[in-house]
Amino acid sequence: MLSYGVCQLQCNDSVQAANHSTLVFTNYSEISNKEACSIPDTAERGITREQLVKVVRFISKMADRCCETFGEDHGTKLKFEDFNLYHADYWLIKPATQGYQDKGCSLVEVMAVEAQRPHWFVSHAWIEPICKFLACLEQHALVRELLSSTSYWVCAYANNQHCVEEDITSNPRSTSFYRAMQMSQGVLLVLDSAGTPFKRIWCCFEESIAATLSWKGQIA
Repeated sequence: MLSYGVCQLQCNDSVQAANHSTLVFTNYSEISNKEACSIPDTAERGITREQLVKVVRFISKMADRCCETFGEDHGTKLKFEDFNLYHADYWLIKPATQGYQDKGCSLVEVMAVEAQRPHWFVSHAWIEPICKFLACLEQHALVRELLSSTSYWVCAYANNQHCVEEDITSNPRSTSFYRAMQMSQGVLLVLDSAGTPFKRIWCCFEESIAATLSWKGQIA
């Protein structure tokens, strides 16, 4: 991907070099396969800790070349320690998966070689920094003595962000989120310092499902 500031250039775009002193080229081959692995059921697109570590390492090298895309700080340089999933969606997930399978694909599908059924479903808001998100999963794995190949279902990486509406229906129990929860052995709630997930209706739905007596998984 070629970009300048918050602008991502497309094939037919032209740039006046005099007006833009810094052009940034980002090569996503470090985290993606040459061809995507089609995983039809979104619920089976868990991401392993090994793969997530690879994503975070890649972000650590590219973050300072990216700019804030939201709010009052729009256009300012990002820092790795502040880089969250909203930033990842714009700067990594969508550009790294664009062009695969006609309408793009999920990030998991460009990293995996086969379906990856989730062991744990992660409920969280996108607002926490990626590095802290990984730290939470690493601590969870340490406490529960999980293998590095343990797969977590994380919506940002599992859903095709180019057509995410296909995985979100009017009935929450018909979504990939719900199916992934049913496949998983438990739900891991990742909190930021403000407890943001408790203020998000979708996260509250996930917690309510996790707490139902009919669901026999674990809550962490």
